[in-house]
Amino acid sequence: MDIKITPASVKSNRPAFTAQLKGSAVRIAVKDAIDAFQVAEVKEIVDNVKLFGDSTTKIDCRADGLISVSNQKFGNHIHKFKLRKNNSSENPCLELLRAFNSQNGLLKVEHGFLGFVFEHIKSPAMKEAKYKLYSSLPISTGTRCVLDNVAKQHGVLPSTAGNEDPKAALEKVKTVFLKMLEIK
Repeated sequence: MDIKITPASVKSNRPAFTAQLKGSAVRIAVKDAIDAFQVAEVKEIVDNVKLFGDSTTKIDCRADGLISVSNQKFGNHIHKFKLRKNNSSENPCLELLRAFNSQNGLLKVEHGFLGFVFEHIKSPAMKEAKYKLYSSLPISTGTRCVLDNVAKQHGVLPSTAGNEDPKAALEKVKTVFLKMLEIK
């Protein structure tokens, strides 16, 4: 996700930068910015996507909230979903992009994409073969954790939690987190 500045002398409808997070929402967020801080926030979001996600994950964010996620390492699949757009906001497209401004937000998108890929593989043997192929690829650490989690959900890898109910496990995590907040 390299940021490429387009010289002012070049007249083009393309955005002033290209990155893995792209689309009309990025361009409109910059055009609708009411101050330099909002332009800087768009740049920060694009930079964060570069740092947090796998370098070949492409997120196309349209101004209407439709998101398309793809990664050539995992085949020609495109996972589409829609984010809710708040039209009453002063910069609705910037608000859409803020969903990608954390490592957790980006991992959630990659998790949805890899889940989509594994859902479209019918046989367990093919899922296992795909997992072995994907896990042998050079991917970011976060994306590798997401891949392992999706593989566990689809029965390719054994679950480390045993037979524990996922809701009960979530409640335990919440309790531990709240206790940690009380200590500080």
